[in-house]
Amino acid sequence: MIRTSIDEQELFRSLNDLGMDSETIRQFMQSIRLNQWENGKRILSSYRSKLLTNVHETQDKLYNMDFLIRKLKTNKALYDKGDAEGVNL
Repeated sequence: MIRTSIDEQELFRSLNDLGMDSETIRQFMQSIRLNQWENGKRILSSYRSKLLTNVHETQDKLYNMDFLIRKLKTNKALYDKGDAEGVNL
């Protein structure tokens, strides 16, 4: 049997596990308790957007790190051949 409901403790734990701050969780829980579903949905959507922005920022950092690693490997290969002018590894 598939369970479709979630109790407040599970909801709180899930939001906390997602990294949502306690004030935002409090606002969301209050909205749900008052049957203000649109406000609750807005809070979740806003937090989702924040998470997605963090993913994109982290992805950009990973791209930059990969670029730096490739450059260092190239310099190392040149250095090992005796042709490098720059970073000595």
